Amino acid sequence: MIQQLVNGLVMGSIYGLVALGVTMSFGLMGIVNFAHGAFVMAGAFAAFYLTTLYGIPFLLAAAASMGIVGALGFLVERYSFRFARHEPINGLMISIGLIYVMENAAILLFGPENKAIQPLFSGTIEVGGVVLATQRIFVFVASSLLLAFFYLYVKKTKSGKSMRAVAENAFAAQLMGISIDRIIGLAFVIGCVLAAAAGVALGSLFVVTAHMGAAPLMKAFVIITLGGFGSIRGAFVAAFIIGLVDSLAAGYVSSAWADIFGYVVFILILIFKPKGIFGEGT
Repeated sequence: MIQQLVNGLVMGSIYGLVALGVTMSFGLMGIVNFAHGAFVMAGAFAAFYLTTLYGIPFLLAAAASMGIVGALGFLVERYSFRFARHEPINGLMISIGLIYVMENAAILLFGPENKAIQPLFSGTIEVGGVVLATQRIFVFVASSLLLAFFYLYVKKTKSGKSMRAVAENAFAAQLMGISIDRIIGLAFVIGCVLAAAAGVALGSLFVVTAHMGAAPLMKAFVIITLGGFGSIRGAFVAAFIIGLVDSLAAGYVSSAWADIFGYVVFILILIFKPKGIFGEGT
């Protein structure tokens, strides 16, 4: 039981990193960014490249990967999504195109075979008679700290409050002197950085592939719907709910049924809470 709970918390924290980037893109730009999973993949490949080919230590490679993907996100938002901000369908098509460009670029650059990021920790620890992988504990702690930092950033800093203002009413925020372009660009970059962190975490626990971002992206859409569009608190709670449901279903029923149970819970919650756990908002 403890093993499944820990696995659920680990996956929930990773799902949360992905979901926050998606909800920020939708909340500020009004665009459903299907390419967000590709940024997860990019972060994993960057970390693999840095650790394997250059021998850079895991933590430095993880930080560098987040910086690289953040810079990539800046370019993507500045030179593509920014021009489609008032035409959501164009933004949707851009995001779909980016998926093919980024995934095929990864295959051409790194090859189609599965890869793995050398984890920071390779041992195990025993808690109450249950053996837990140290890397999983590290991923949970690191991801949770990133989630907490992001939450405090949005709630307490001037830039974070500006993001909330733009999400609430972009026109009113502009009248108050807030630069819409700067805030949306910043939010998109932060979302990409969090996606890269999720990619590094997933790559250190499982395998790195060109299509690895698809599954967590679908979970992210479920999470932001459950939590309420634009609700950061809701995204946090929903991420851990989905992570725990997936883990418990995989442990006590079958891994093949894990996704089914997660989506059943998703449907049931929406039946009784159509606007999500916390409804819309921040």
